[in-house]
Amino acid sequence: MDKLIEDLLKIGIPSVLGTISTYISYRLGKRQSIDAIRIEKCFDHGGKVAKTLLEIEEIYSSLSTSFRTNFQHVQTVTETMEYFEELHLYEDMKRDIQTLSEKRASLRAEIKMASIYLKTKFLDRVEEYLKLGDFSYDTDGGLFVNTYYENFFENLLDEATEKKRLALFASLKKELRVVGRP
Repeated sequence: MDKLIEDLLKIGIPSVLGTISTYISYRLGKRQSIDAIRIEKCFDHGGKVAKTLLEIEEIYSSLSTSFRTNFQHVQTVTETMEYFEELHLYEDMKRDIQTLSEKRASLRAEIKMASIYLKTKFLDRVEEYLKLGDFSYDTDGGLFVNTYYENFFENLLDEATEKKRLALFASLKKELRVVGRP
């Protein structure tokens, strides 16, 4: 009987320990796999947010500089719109405004997708940055009333809004280096 118990222990203990070891290895491997996927997603979404944010600020800067350069002689944004909307010289600026609108929408969509992987505080600050560019306008479908460009430029050139936007962008730019870390 002692020999039987001794043989069972010789066979049973290594079998049980082997099973436990296999289970632990499986769980650790699975966890590492999940962590690797999460890190990859963080970097992927973080990179997309960072790239789009940088492109948006570049367009803001370009439009602001172009507007000030082209219309420094005009007193108000309202007066400027007569030239801006009637002359075809400013089609590039109009395309940039359209591109900006598309990139802002794209960034908002990316924020929704990235919310699972990136830090909420960072994404909230990106959303705050985007809200600084929000404005309202009036239109009747383009026949007589359309204040889109006028209100866009009033928002863009508003000193307080521009100052907040640039400060927030500078802060976000510093955070972009670590945004992809889980």
